[in-house]
Amino acid sequence: CFFTLILDHSLFSCSCPKNFLLFVKTLLQAAFFPLPFEVLENDFVLQFQKIGVNAQHFTNKRRLHHTSFLWDFSHEMMSLLKHPEKTPTYRQGRDHNSFCTPLKPHFASKEEFLRKIEHSLCEHFEIFQKCILEVEILLLTPHFNFLRLLEDIQ
Repeated sequence: CFFTLILDHSLFSCSCPKNFLLFVKTLLQAAFFPLPFEVLENDFVLQFQKIGVNAQHFTNKRRLHHTSFLWDFSHEMMSLLKHPEKTPTYRQGRDHNSFCTPLKPHFASKEEFLRKIEHSLCEHFEIFQKCILEVEILLLTPHFNFLRLLEDIQ
């Protein structure tokens, strides 16, 4: 499950990644109630187990947060992953299967999880539904693109 939030800087002026992560946590808190949803170091966790991978990007005018939530995964495939050199302190040497947990057992369905995220965001923002065609049209309009192929940089 992918979650991406793009905010105007006026809604969150600080450019500190940890503070922004804590801010996003408050926005999502209701979606996880009554689960013990917390931030540990730079991760969203349930009971000391990582539930997603986060990325952030800050510009002068925008704040972007993205989480790839771990909806479900194969424990067999997770056991093939090597232990990374750099790990958060709370990992305490655990393998991937002990360190990470999927969200699937905690929600009736992925749709319910996404609905809870939407309702949680509605507590803080006015949400407008858009059809995919409206979004595709926006992508065709001129906009700042900060992704470049390495060939273009030379």
